[in-house]
Amino acid sequence: ANFVLVGHPEATSALFADNDLDEIRLDVKFKHFSKIEQKRKEALERDLLISSDADFVPGKISTAEQSFDCKLRLKGDLSDHWEGRKWSLRIRLKDGGTIFGMSSFSLQNPVTRGYTSEWLYLESLRRENLLAVRYRFANLTLNGKSMGIYAQEEHFSKELVEAHKRREGIIVSFDEYRFRKMFPKIQGNLEWGSVYQSADLQARSSKRIELSPALQKQKVAAFNLLRGLQEKKLAGDEVFAPDRLGRFLAISRLWNAEHGLLLDNVDFYFDPITNRLEPIGRDGNSLDLLDNGYSYFSGNWLPGVPDNWVNQALRSPRIAKAYVKHLDRVTRPS
Repeated sequence: ANFVLVGHPEATSALFADNDLDEIRLDVKFKHFSKIEQKRKEALERDLLISSDADFVPGKISTAEQSFDCKLRLKGDLSDHWEGRKWSLRIRLKDGGTIFGMSSFSLQNPVTRGYTSEWLYLESLRRENLLAVRYRFANLTLNGKSMGIYAQEEHFSKELVEAHKRREGIIVSFDEYRFRKMFPKIQGNLEWGSVYQSADLQARSSKRIELSPALQKQKVAAFNLLRGLQEKKLAGDEVFAPDRLGRFLAISRLWNAEHGLLLDNVDFYFDPITNRLEPIGRDGNSLDLLDNGYSYFSGNWLPGVPDNWVNQALRSPRIAKAYVKHLDRVTRPS
């Protein structure tokens, strides 16, 4: 089948065609890049990357129009991000710089996000005026060597919220540290339901929050909402805006993007106007055809775990109604 495909004239020409993607150039001194190589070696030995801010090294990143100092490190918990030739990197620009509107982002092999299916999923969310990280493609040159096409995926920062024309609000998530990083050898003995209910919470951009009394108040409110959901003290519609969450879940189901709903992948924006949380689209692993036919109500999208945050939210009749309504709408042929 591969031979027939490559033998097709259109396929052959596509392999050698130039693209019109932007170029990103990344330059890192040898001694600093050696630190990244050592971190990758440790990850390969452990079969898990355990990273921190101490792993960042200085570098310079540039496009055709601009150039900025930056810091970077290896990224990606699992080996698909760093076992091959194209390693995933987390980039942070210095001095308020942005490249294509982003000050913090990842550069990674497009295969780690399902090639163009991730872009399609995120664009579908944006069409519904829902939150999603920006995701685009570029040609990467690393220390003068062409690395081919990379995906540039926005990381969590104030620019993400501003790009969606939302009021400044914090982003919170479940803290996976205890489960994935602290006890990696016992994951198979833990149930995701118990992990969800006992998970600590964390806020993105903690330094920015510390400098703002208003954002500190938002953090308290957002944590109280998530804890209320975990402890079953708050109904789903007391934590989330029903119509927004219903639309988000419908689009995620349409694209088989359940990977982005998992406890260790999902992040929530706190809307200071409505005092509700809203999930942010990212890492959906869309169109994974091996995982299909899920029902969020039964919990079979996460086997044996009926008490994940999605099922908790759908126990609210208002959210359940919104989800069914939007799922019916987005799955119509028209």
